[in-house]
Amino acid sequence: MQPTKRTILRARPYFSDEDIADALTRIDQSLRTGQLLMGPAVEEFEIIFAQTVGVKYAIAVSSGTAALEIALRCIGIEDREIIVPTETFVASANSVLLAGGLPVFAEIHPDTLCLDLADVVRRIGPKTAGVMAVHMAGLIQPDIEALLQVCQRHGLFLIEDAAHAHGAEIKGRKAGSLGKAGCFSFYPTKLMTTGEGGMITTDDADLAELARSYRNHGAAAHGSEYVRVSTNWRLPEISAILGLVQLRHLEGFVERRNQIAVQYDQALAVTSGIRPLFDHLEFDTRHSYWNYLAVLDEDIDRVELARLLRDEYAIPIAWPYDPPCHLQPVFRDALGCQPGELPQSEHALRHHIALPMHVVLSDDDVSYIVAGLRATLPRARTA
Repeated sequence: MQPTKRTILRARPYFSDEDIADALTRIDQSLRTGQLLMGPAVEEFEIIFAQTVGVKYAIAVSSGTAALEIALRCIGIEDREIIVPTETFVASANSVLLAGGLPVFAEIHPDTLCLDLADVVRRIGPKTAGVMAVHMAGLIQPDIEALLQVCQRHGLFLIEDAAHAHGAEIKGRKAGSLGKAGCFSFYPTKLMTTGEGGMITTDDADLAELARSYRNHGAAAHGSEYVRVSTNWRLPEISAILGLVQLRHLEGFVERRNQIAVQYDQALAVTSGIRPLFDHLEFDTRHSYWNYLAVLDEDIDRVELARLLRDEYAIPIAWPYDPPCHLQPVFRDALGCQPGELPQSEHALRHHIALPMHVVLSDDDVSYIVAGLRATLPRARTA
C-alpha cells in the first residue's frame, strides 16, 4: 500500500523558537544602536568561527563566492593557472577568472566526486599557481595529505572550497584549516546559514589583513586611506547575528545529518537500482553531509525517476553539479572546453543523484523517501 503523500523539502535551514527569539532580541539591539555594519556581532562571529575551525583568523564576507575571490586576490594569481575540479558550482571557477587567473578543470574520482589526485599531477604546468580542493557534498578530500605534499613539492598553494563542509573533519582537523585558506558559504541550503554570507579562514596573518582590506573597498587597516582597488564584500550585523545563532548548533546539525546518512546507507544497500556513493566508514573522515549522494544503475533514467518521485510522492531529488563546470556554456565559450575532455567525470556525473538532506527530516520522512525510491526505481529503468 502506498504511504500517505507528504511534502518533502530537499534542503531547509532550521531555527528553533528559542533561536528566533534570541536572534530577534539581538537584532532589536542592533537596530536601536544603529550599529548595522562591521560591529560586535561580526567580530564575535569571526572569533567563534575561527575557534570552531581551529585557525587563527576568520574574515566574514558577503558570500562564499566573495570568500573565494578575495582569498585568491590576496594570494595573487594574475595570469596564472589554478587547478579546479570540474564537479563544483560555477562560483569556484568564476572566482579564479574574477581574480585574474585561469581555471584548469581536472577530473574527479568516481568514488568520492572530489579531485582525482593523479589527474591533478598530470595538469601541473609552468603557469600553475595552486589547486582548489572542493570538499564535495561535505566530504573532505580523503587524500588531502597526499595532495598537500604534491602542492608543496611543486611550490603550489592549496585553497579549500569548504562551502559544503562546515564541521567536517579528517584525522581530527577541520575543513578550512588544511590549506592556505578555507572558504565557506552561508547560503540558506548550507549546513548553517546567515541568509547570504561567507567566511575566509586562515593561519596567515598577512592574508587575513589583506582580506579585511579587500572586503571593505580596499581600505587600509587604520585611518581613512584606500590602498587598493576593490569593492564592497562586507557582511551585515544582522547576518552575523543569524550566523552566531546557527553556529552554536553546528555540531548537532552535523550529527543529525550523519544519523540520516546511516539510515540511507542501510536502506540503499538492499535497494535494487541504486547504491550509496561510498561507505561512510571507508575514509578516516567526518562527513558533514551537505548532500547525500547516491549512484544509480546505468539503465535508470534519472529524469524519469525525478518526475515519478515528484508527481507521485512530492519527493525532490537533484544532481549537483551536472553538467559539470567544463561543459557549462560560460566556460565552453570562454575557455573552449568540449564534451569528452574529462570522460571519467562526465560518466560519473550522469548517474548520481542527491536525496533530501536537512536536520528537519524525521526518521519517518527518511523511510517515506526510501519507500518512494523503491516504488519508482523499477519504472524508471530504460531496459
